[in-house]
Amino acid sequence: MVIKGEAGEIEIKVTPIDINHCNDDWITAEIKITVPGFNAWYGTSIRVDELRQFCEDLIKLDNLTAKRAEFTTLEQGLYLECNLQKNGHVLCSGTAITENGDSLNFTIQTDLASINKSISQLKTTVSQFSVRSVRDAI
Repeated sequence: MVIKGEAGEIEIKVTPIDINHCNDDWITAEIKITVPGFNAWYGTSIRVDELRQFCEDLIKLDNLTAKRAEFTTLEQGLYLECNLQKNGHVLCSGTAITENGDSLNFTIQTDLASINKSISQLKTTVSQFSVRSVRDAI
């Protein structure tokens, strides 16, 4: 998934942690953030349901039924909040935290067209992974 703005972007690439791992709710995420004067690239672990919830929040933002979408992780490796502005732009602010505690606060201004592309990418990504807690409850 990529959220792109005029002066930066954030990209999240995901892979399963271990195909034989007992908990396939978790996936490895490669986070790449490019903002003026700074590039960050690091790995973190996230849960599939965190991506799914962010996708649902972005859909509401895109449909104009919500003004805010939030991505938060149990491991606290990435926090992202996207807010719909009065002028129609979307302001995405976040904090990236590496395993050794280094952090970066960033802001990317984008638009609903970019958010719509991100939704499509997230739907594809989430559909590739099952959530054990949901699957086991069925």
